[in-house]
Amino acid sequence: MIKQINPHRATVPFSPFSTFKIPNSLIALDTGVIKNLSQMLSFDKNKYPRQGWWPEIWYQNPVTLPIAFSHSAVPIFRQLTVEIGASRMQQYLNKFNYGNHDISSGINGFWLNGSLKISAQQQINFLRQLHQGKLPVKGQSLAALKQVMLIQQTAYYRLYGKTGGGEIGNNRYLGWYVGYIESATKDISYFAMNIEGDSFWPTMDKRVPIMQQALAAEGLM
Repeated sequence: MIKQINPHRATVPFSPFSTFKIPNSLIALDTGVIKNLSQMLSFDKNKYPRQGWWPEIWYQNPVTLPIAFSHSAVPIFRQLTVEIGASRMQQYLNKFNYGNHDISSGINGFWLNGSLKISAQQQINFLRQLHQGKLPVKGQSLAALKQVMLIQQTAYYRLYGKTGGGEIGNNRYLGWYVGYIESATKDISYFAMNIEGDSFWPTMDKRVPIMQQALAAEGLM
């Protein structure tokens, strides 16, 4: 069953922001830029100098992919895209059919209100291909990514996903929450939502509660 709250908006492409950490992580694993989930990751502090608003976990010490992913460590993922390189990144996004595939605004930030755009409907299509093992990647890469994406596990369901968000211009902020839920009693359910607001944190703080309420209303949580 497909349920859409706003069918028109579901087709409108936006910057993926940190939801792009899902394909970015998978590509880094599949290319061997990240060899395993125990590898410690850091970044070039001369190219990406610390910003005052960064949380300490982004820069204080090297961290593993699961920690970088869950804490949305932007400088680490910018470093990863540079190590992957524009050529390989483009090849993977074409094979994944991820959004508009456009990385032309620069290898270390095309997903941060740059050239890459994706709609909620396209996010769902990508997640379905990912979960069903239909993406052209190694099985071990996909298995590792799923470990990274796991947010919550109970006796009744396993929840996988990623938030994202940022400024899209003129004091407008976009918030994403995408993922899927494996229920013990229902089929796999995929979700992708985005919302807008005129201030950053009030907008970001609404993402997860709204989606949790929607999932609970469908008897999935």
